[in-house]
Amino acid sequence: MLAGGLLLDTRSTPDSSYAAVILPMQLLLGLGAGLCMPVVLNVATRDVGARDAGAASAFVTTSQQVGASLGTATLNTMAWAAAGLTTSTAIVHGYTTAAAWAAALVGAAALTALLLLPRGTR
Repeated sequence: MLAGGLLLDTRSTPDSSYAAVILPMQLLLGLGAGLCMPVVLNVATRDVGARDAGAASAFVTTSQQVGASLGTATLNTMAWAAAGLTTSTAIVHGYTTAAAWAAALVGAAALTALLLLPRGTR
């Protein structure tokens, strides 16, 4: 869902309809992130003993915050580099380019998790 929302953002233009492009994109991004983050925290802390659970959870949360900050800075840099100019069309092009890269990274992360994480219940 998260990658789908980012891919939907690549359809944005300066004249995009809120109802046709932006609202569905925001809904997919919100649902995708909301479903993804608890699973990431669960997987990251599942083999940690009760004594270290608090520290492990804090480390994962801090890592998510740092990763989000670095990701936002990187994608904004990519967007402005792709825009080149400051016209509305160029700016939207820059952000759609960054959204396409973000979708590819999220898709690669999902595929990596699917292939590497153990299956089954404990």
